[in-house]
Amino acid sequence: MKRSTECPDCGHENILGTDECDSCGATLVRVEELTPKTGIEKRIIKGTVGDLSPRHAVSLGPDDTALAAIERMRHHKIGCVLIERDGRYLGMISEREILYHAPIAKTDLAHTKLGSLVWSDSGYLNDTDELAWAFNRMALSAHLHIAVKLAKGGMGVVSARDLLKYLCR
Repeated sequence: MKRSTECPDCGHENILGTDECDSCGATLVRVEELTPKTGIEKRIIKGTVGDLSPRHAVSLGPDDTALAAIERMRHHKIGCVLIERDGRYLGMISEREILYHAPIAKTDLAHTKLGSLVWSDSGYLNDTDELAWAFNRMALSAHLHIAVKLAKGGMGVVSARDLLKYLCR
């Protein structure tokens, strides 16, 4: 019985079932080798993040306040804002992170900078990436939103709700 998986990039032997090489960090998951059997499996394997129709993101700067982010989210009826500086993506903050990590008093929210609250592990996906990576990112990070770099330019956002709607079509 096979108990390890060899990394195709560096040759390191990894524990069977590991998604990333312990030595070089390369992915050990080969999406193209998976054979989808059902309609949902096919949609996950063959679909792209762009198939979720990412919405253009609302952005603020790292020096903007948590209160400004809350007001912007309420105004646009969204659950997160991207943090950008000079058009460069720095991270994302959601209503959930503000609830759990920001000071409670409204006056404190008016002085709490978003740069101090931004997710440290909130990278982004490209809209051409396989949809399976969106599921993977949400499962591993426990975040409900993913930033998406759009091929047409700019940044967008997809949510767990977008993933569920896509599966139910």
